[in-house]
Amino acid sequence: MPPINRDSSDSAEKAVSQPGATPNHNAQPPTVDVSSLQLRALAPAEAPMNLLLEADPSTAMIQTYLPDCLIWGAELQKDAKPTVMIGVCAIQMQSAQQAELMNIAIEPAFQNQGLGSVFLQKIMETMKLQGIRYLELGTGTFGHQLTFYQRAGFRVIAVEPDYFLRHYPMPLFENGLQHKDRLRLRCELQRHKLATVPTL
Repeated sequence: MPPINRDSSDSAEKAVSQPGATPNHNAQPPTVDVSSLQLRALAPAEAPMNLLLEADPSTAMIQTYLPDCLIWGAELQKDAKPTVMIGVCAIQMQSAQQAELMNIAIEPAFQNQGLGSVFLQKIMETMKLQGIRYLELGTGTFGHQLTFYQRAGFRVIAVEPDYFLRHYPMPLFENGLQHKDRLRLRCELQRHKLATVPTL
Protein backbone atom coordinates (compact mmCIF):
# COMPACT_ATOMS: atom_id res chain seq x y z
CA MET A 1 0.00 0.00 0.00
CA PRO A 2 1.28 3.28 -0.67
CA PRO A 3 2.25 7.52 1.46
CA ILE A 4 4.76 10.53 -1.98
CA ASN A 5 6.21 14.35 -2.60
CA ARG A 6 5.24 17.78 -1.66
CA ASP A 7 5.05 21.05 -3.41
CA SER A 8 2.05 23.23 -4.08
CA SER A 9 1.03 21.27 -7.14
CA ASP A 10 1.80 17.76 -5.89
CA SER A 11 1.83 17.32 -2.21
CA ALA A 12 2.46 13.63 -2.46
CA GLU A 13 5.71 12.72 -3.92
CA LYS A 14 6.93 11.06 -1.00
CA ALA A 15 4.20 8.90 -1.19
CA VAL A 16 4.10 5.43 -0.91
CA SER A 17 1.50 2.99 0.00
CA GLN A 18 1.72 2.67 3.71
CA PRO A 19 1.93 5.71 5.90
CA GLY A 20 4.59 6.03 8.51
CA ALA A 21 7.81 6.89 6.69
CA THR A 22 9.42 10.18 7.70
CA PRO A 23 11.41 11.60 4.78
CA ASN A 24 14.08 14.26 5.15
CA HIS A 25 12.72 17.57 3.86
CA ASN A 26 15.82 19.56 4.74
CA ALA A 27 18.05 18.18 1.98
CA GLN A 28 18.03 20.14 -1.29
CA PRO A 29 16.93 17.72 -4.04
CA PRO A 30 19.01 17.54 -7.22
CA THR A 31 17.24 19.24 -10.11
CA VAL A 32 16.10 16.77 -12.73
CA ASP A 33 14.08 16.78 -15.94
CA VAL A 34 10.94 14.81 -15.06
CA SER A 35 10.47 13.94 -18.73
CA SER A 36 13.63 11.80 -18.53
CA LEU A 37 11.95 9.34 -16.14
CA GLN A 38 11.55 5.89 -17.66
CA LEU A 39 10.19 2.57 -16.45
CA ARG A 40 12.19 -0.63 -16.21
CA ALA A 41 10.64 -3.99 -15.39
CA LEU A 42 12.36 -5.73 -12.47
CA ALA A 43 12.26 -9.19 -10.96
CA PRO A 44 11.01 -9.19 -7.34
CA ALA A 45 14.54 -10.07 -6.16
CA GLU A 46 15.84 -6.90 -7.88
CA ALA A 47 13.43 -4.56 -6.11
CA PRO A 48 15.42 -2.21 -3.83
CA MET A 49 14.23 -2.86 -0.27
CA ASN A 50 15.43 0.54 0.92
CA LEU A 51 12.97 2.20 -1.47
CA LEU A 52 10.13 -0.19 -0.69
CA LEU A 53 10.54 0.67 2.99
CA GLU A 54 10.02 4.35 2.17
CA ALA A 55 6.40 3.41 1.43
CA ASP A 56 5.77 0.48 3.73
CA PRO A 57 7.66 0.50 7.06
CA SER A 58 7.34 -3.27 7.59
CA THR A 59 9.87 -5.61 5.93
CA ALA A 60 7.72 -8.56 6.98
CA MET A 61 4.65 -7.09 5.28
CA ILE A 62 6.59 -6.31 2.10
CA GLN A 63 7.85 -9.87 1.92
CA THR A 64 4.27 -11.20 2.01
CA TYR A 65 3.28 -9.49 -1.25
CA LEU A 66 6.51 -8.80 -3.16
CA PRO A 67 7.04 -12.31 -4.67
CA ASP A 68 3.63 -12.13 -6.39
CA CYS A 69 4.04 -8.62 -7.77
CA LEU A 70 4.97 -7.04 -11.06
CA ILE A 71 7.80 -4.63 -10.27
CA TRP A 72 8.91 -1.48 -12.06
CA GLY A 73 11.84 0.75 -11.29
CA ALA A 74 11.82 4.46 -12.12
CA GLU A 75 15.08 5.47 -13.79
CA LEU A 76 16.60 8.79 -14.79
CA GLN A 77 19.23 9.33 -17.45
CA LYS A 78 21.04 12.62 -17.92
CA ASP A 79 23.23 13.26 -20.96
CA ALA A 80 25.14 10.06 -21.69
CA LYS A 81 25.53 9.06 -18.07
CA PRO A 82 24.29 5.67 -16.78
CA THR A 83 20.72 5.49 -15.56
CA VAL A 84 19.97 5.98 -11.88
CA MET A 85 17.09 4.15 -10.21
CA ILE A 86 15.18 6.65 -8.09
CA GLY A 87 11.86 4.88 -7.56
CA VAL A 88 10.10 1.54 -7.32
CA CYS A 89 6.54 0.30 -7.73
CA ALA A 90 4.93 -3.06 -6.94
CA ILE A 91 1.64 -4.14 -8.56
CA GLN A 92 -0.26 -7.31 -7.65
CA MET A 93 -2.70 -8.76 -10.18
CA GLN A 94 -6.12 -9.56 -8.71
CA SER A 95 -7.83 -10.71 -11.91
CA ALA A 96 -7.55 -10.27 -15.67
CA GLN A 97 -9.00 -6.75 -15.37
CA GLN A 98 -8.06 -5.67 -11.86
CA ALA A 99 -4.76 -4.98 -10.10
CA GLU A 100 -3.64 -3.51 -6.79
CA LEU A 101 -0.91 -0.95 -6.22
CA MET A 102 0.94 -2.44 -3.25
CA ASN A 103 3.88 -0.07 -2.98
CA ILE A 104 5.24 3.01 -4.72
CA ALA A 105 8.11 5.21 -3.57
CA ILE A 106 10.63 7.80 -4.73
CA GLU A 107 14.16 8.11 -3.34
CA PRO A 108 14.03 10.92 -0.73
CA ALA A 109 16.82 12.88 -2.43
CA PHE A 110 14.64 13.15 -5.57
CA GLN A 111 11.33 14.02 -3.95
CA ASN A 112 9.52 17.35 -4.19
CA GLN A 113 9.93 17.66 -7.97
CA GLY A 114 6.81 15.96 -9.32
CA LEU A 115 8.59 12.67 -10.04
CA GLY A 116 6.14 10.68 -7.92
CA SER A 117 3.22 12.00 -9.96
CA VAL A 118 4.97 11.22 -13.25
CA PHE A 119 5.93 7.74 -12.04
CA LEU A 120 2.37 6.91 -10.94
CA GLN A 121 0.96 8.25 -14.20
CA LYS A 122 3.27 6.03 -16.24
CA ILE A 123 2.37 2.99 -14.14
CA MET A 124 -1.35 3.66 -14.62
CA GLU A 125 -0.91 4.09 -18.35
CA THR A 126 1.17 0.91 -18.58
CA MET A 127 -1.49 -1.10 -16.75
CA LYS A 128 -4.20 0.33 -18.98
CA LEU A 129 -2.27 -0.75 -22.07
CA GLN A 130 -2.12 -4.24 -20.59
CA GLY A 131 -5.91 -4.39 -20.41
CA ILE A 132 -6.36 -3.60 -16.72
CA ARG A 133 -9.65 -1.81 -16.10
CA TYR A 134 -9.41 -1.11 -12.37
CA LEU A 135 -6.38 -0.21 -10.27
CA GLU A 136 -6.94 -0.26 -6.51
CA LEU A 137 -4.82 0.56 -3.45
CA GLY A 138 -5.02 0.93 0.30
CA THR A 139 -3.79 3.95 2.26
CA GLY A 140 -4.33 5.88 5.47
CA THR A 141 -7.41 7.98 6.15
CA PHE A 142 -5.43 11.25 6.25
CA GLY A 143 -2.14 12.74 5.09
CA HIS A 144 -0.51 13.92 1.87
CA GLN A 145 -0.72 10.45 0.28
CA LEU A 146 -4.52 10.56 0.24
CA THR A 147 -4.50 13.87 -1.63
CA PHE A 148 -1.85 12.51 -4.00
CA TYR A 149 -3.99 9.54 -5.05
CA GLN A 150 -7.19 11.54 -5.33
CA ARG A 151 -5.45 14.02 -7.64
CA ALA A 152 -4.37 11.08 -9.78
CA GLY A 153 -8.00 10.01 -10.23
CA PHE A 154 -8.52 7.51 -7.40
CA ARG A 155 -11.75 7.53 -5.38
CA VAL A 156 -12.59 6.02 -2.00
CA ILE A 157 -14.66 2.84 -2.27
CA ALA A 158 -14.40 1.35 1.24
CA VAL A 159 -13.05 1.78 4.76
CA GLU A 160 -11.23 -1.00 6.64
CA PRO A 161 -11.53 -0.20 10.37
CA ASP A 162 -8.47 -0.85 12.56
CA TYR A 163 -6.41 -2.17 9.62
CA PHE A 164 -3.14 -0.63 10.79
CA LEU A 165 -3.75 -1.69 14.38
CA ARG A 166 -4.26 -5.31 13.30
CA HIS A 167 -1.51 -5.63 10.69
CA TYR A 168 1.41 -3.59 12.07
CA PRO A 169 3.07 -4.41 15.41
CA MET A 170 4.31 -0.84 15.92
CA PRO A 171 1.98 2.21 15.87
CA LEU A 172 2.21 4.31 12.70
CA PHE A 173 2.10 8.07 13.20
CA GLU A 174 1.94 10.94 10.73
CA ASN A 175 1.90 14.60 11.83
CA GLY A 176 1.32 13.46 15.40
CA LEU A 177 -1.76 11.38 14.56
CA GLN A 178 -1.89 7.59 14.66
CA HIS A 179 -3.06 5.70 11.59
CA LYS A 180 -5.77 3.21 12.55
CA ASP A 181 -8.18 2.69 9.67
CA ARG A 182 -7.31 2.10 6.02
CA LEU A 183 -9.11 3.47 2.97
CA ARG A 184 -9.58 1.44 -0.20
CA LEU A 185 -9.28 3.56 -3.35
CA ARG A 186 -9.93 2.70 -6.97
CA CYS A 187 -9.27 4.29 -10.36
CA GLU A 188 -11.08 3.18 -13.49
CA LEU A 189 -8.20 3.22 -15.96
CA GLN A 190 -10.37 3.03 -19.07
CA ARG A 191 -11.54 6.55 -18.21
CA HIS A 192 -7.99 7.67 -17.47
CA LYS A 193 -6.42 9.92 -20.11
CA LEU A 194 -3.69 8.01 -21.90
CA ALA A 195 -0.33 9.62 -22.59
CA THR A 196 2.86 8.38 -24.23
CA VAL A 197 4.71 5.96 -21.95
CA PRO A 198 8.45 5.62 -22.62
CA THR A 199 9.57 2.31 -21.13
CA LEU A 200 12.73 0.23 -20.97
